[in-house]
Amino acid sequence: MLHYFNPGNEAAVLNASPYYTLPANPAKMQRDLFYLPAWYGEKDDFVLVGNALGQEYPEMLRPFYSLPEAITIEEFEKKRNLLNGTEVVLWGMSPQSLHLFEQWNEKYNLNLKIPLPNESYSRLVSRRTARTCLSGLLENIPELSHELLPGFYSSHGIIKQKLEESNVPMLVKAPYSSSGRGLLWVQHPLDRASSQILQGMLNKQREVSLEKALDKQTDFAMLFYSNPDGTVDFKAYSLFHTDNKGNYKGNFVGSQEKIKSELFSSVDEILLEKTKKQLISIFNAQFSSIYQGCICVDMMLYRENGNIRLHPCVEINFRYTMGWLAMKLYQYYFAEHTSGSFQIEFQKDPEKLYEKHLQMMDSYPLVTENGRIVSGYLPLCPVTKDTNFSAFVVTK
Repeated sequence: MLHYFNPGNEAAVLNASPYYTLPANPAKMQRDLFYLPAWYGEKDDFVLVGNALGQEYPEMLRPFYSLPEAITIEEFEKKRNLLNGTEVVLWGMSPQSLHLFEQWNEKYNLNLKIPLPNESYSRLVSRRTARTCLSGLLENIPELSHELLPGFYSSHGIIKQKLEESNVPMLVKAPYSSSGRGLLWVQHPLDRASSQILQGMLNKQREVSLEKALDKQTDFAMLFYSNPDGTVDFKAYSLFHTDNKGNYKGNFVGSQEKIKSELFSSVDEILLEKTKKQLISIFNAQFSSIYQGCICVDMMLYRENGNIRLHPCVEINFRYTMGWLAMKLYQYYFAEHTSGSFQIEFQKDPEKLYEKHLQMMDSYPLVTENGRIVSGYLPLCPVTKDTNFSAFVVTK
C-alpha cells in the first residue's frame, strides 16, 4: 500500500473540483505531517512524503524496524518497479487527491491502484450523515436525550429566530467540516461578528446545523472498520481532548482496559454496548455497501442537571483519524504497560516549535525495548526550523 496524508478532505469534497487548492493552514499541516501514516501502516507499505526525511530523523527511527518506507514524488520513477500495482490508501477521499494520483500514474507510468471516484462519499462526509445516525440511535435507545438532535437551516433569519426561542447558548456547525473546524458558538442576541461568520458559512455551504451547546466533560470515540464483504467491525475506543473552541489537541495512547476503565466510571457500560450495536446495525444497513474503510464516531460525555449523560454521535469521520493513529501506535509501538499522550501542536513561529522539540528531547529521552517505546518523547514526523505543525508522543 502507498499511504497519503491529505487533511481537510471534507472541504475538498465540498469543493468537488479536481483542481482544488488547500487553504494555507491545512496545506502547511500536510507538508509538516506527511509522515504520519507511517505509524498506522504496515512494514511492507510505502508512505508518500513531501520531502526526504533528512539525516537526523531516520536515526531516531532506527529502533522501529517495522515502519513503512518513506518515498518522495521525485523517487517515483526510479522505484517504479517496487510500486507497480500498489494500492493507494488516502487519509480521506477527495476528487483533488484522486486527480493527483491519476496525474502521477500517467506521468511516471506507475500503474498504481487508485480508488475509484465515489459519488456517494460526498453525502457521507456531510454532518447530515451524523444526524441520520443520531436519529436512529435516539429512536432505539430511550436513555438518550432527544434534545441532542440538530436542525439544519439555510436562512440567517430563521437561525436568529431559533436562537431567540431557545434563549440558551447554541452551536452552529458547517456541514463539511470536522476536528473542531467550522464551529461557531452563538446565543441571542446575535452579535455582529458572529452574524458575519454565520452568513459566510451559509454563503459557502448553503446550510448549517444548529444544536444546543453542552457542558462537555469527556471527548471519546468508537472506531469501526467497514470491510470489503459489507460487514462492519468495532475496533476500539479512543479517548481524546480538544481545546475550549473544539479544536483537536491530542489522544490518550494506552490499553483499551485503561480507556474503558475511565469511560465506564462515568457512563453505563451497557449503554455504550447498546450504542455500539445500534451503530453497527445502521452502518450495515445504510453505508457498508458504498464505503470501505475506517469509520470513526466522535462522542461526548456531558453534564446536565448534575448528571453525566451520553452524546452518542457528535460527528462521524469516514476516513482515518488521529484516534485511529493513536490506537495503532499503542498496538505497534508501545510497550505493554506503557501509556502516553499523542499530541498535535501548532506554532506560528517555527523557531519556538523547534526549541520546544529540542527541550523535549533533552527532558524526556526516548527509551525503547524490542522496537517498542518504554518511556520518553518521540516526534512522529521530522521537526525542523521551518516546521509549524508537530506531532509527537510522550509517555506518562
